[in-house]
Amino acid sequence: MTCITNLRLAWGEERTEAYLGKLAKQDLISFGESARALVNRVMEGEYPLAIGIFMHHALISAKTGARSRQCPWTPVLPSLSGTVVLPKHVPHPYAAMLMIDFLLSKDGQEALAHQDYFPSSREVPPDRVSEARRAALTTACPKTSCARKCRKRAVDGTQALYEKYFDR
Repeated sequence: MTCITNLRLAWGEERTEAYLGKLAKQDLISFGESARALVNRVMEGEYPLAIGIFMHHALISAKTGARSRQCPWTPVLPSLSGTVVLPKHVPHPYAAMLMIDFLLSKDGQEALAHQDYFPSSREVPPDRVSEARRAALTTACPKTSCARKCRKRAVDGTQALYEKYFDR
C-alpha cells in the first residue's frame, strides 16, 4: 500500500484514482504470502510481475543468476525504511532487546549491508547490490519530500482506496 500512498503524493487524488481504476481492471491478485515468496513466484514464471515488493529481493536474486531485475516505478518513491519490533509477551524479551541492539549497531548494520540489505546507518556504506539499489532510486525517483503531517494525511486515505479497487 506504500505505492498507493506515494502515487497520491506524486500525482494527486484524481490522477491516482484514475490510474487505480484502470489497474484494478487488469485481473490483479492480492498475494497473501511474503514479498520474498512473491518474487520467487515471479522468477518461476507463475506471475509476470509484482508491484510493491522490496527492491533488494530482486537485486539479490539477480546477483545469484536468477532471471530477475528490478524496475523502479517512477513516480512511486520507494521506502528505504525497514522495521524491527519487539512484540509484547515474547518468551525472551531481554534476548530480543539484545538482538535489536545488535541490528542497530555498526556491526549489525555492516552484517545487513553484507547480505545486500540497505543499511540505515550513515556510518555504514552499502554493499554493491545495495549501492545499485541506491543508484536506481536516485535516478528513477523525483526529489520529493513530504512533511510528517502531509504523509500522515496521505496514508490515512490509502486504505480506503485499496479497499475500493483491490479488496475483493
